Amino acid sequence: MTYENGTDDDLALDGDSYSPPLDVRAGEASDENHYAGYDVEWLNYARSTAALAQPLGEDDERTVPLRLKPSRKGIPVTVEVSTPTPGSRDTAHFQLTLG
Repeated sequence: MTYENGTDDDLALDGDSYSPPLDVRAGEASDENHYAGYDVEWLNYARSTAALAQPLGEDDERTVPLRLKPSRKGIPVTVEVSTPTPGSRDTAHFQLTLG
């Protein structure tokens, strides 16, 4: 996942004062609950969180690697990206199928 800061200020990505900037869950973007019997393990959660710890400078970008392991083949997974300033942008949902 690549974050780009197109603002005139540094952008805090660490999620301390708002919802986490990156979330991964089993299921579709429109599904509020996890799929029953399905799960996804985020293998590099600590590394991804560390990559988001430092503010993102003006006109800078940062790539956060995601390594995921599904509980079984072919399950849908949603990656949700939130913004640090509510209302500045909409939350983005990306849905993929892990094989």
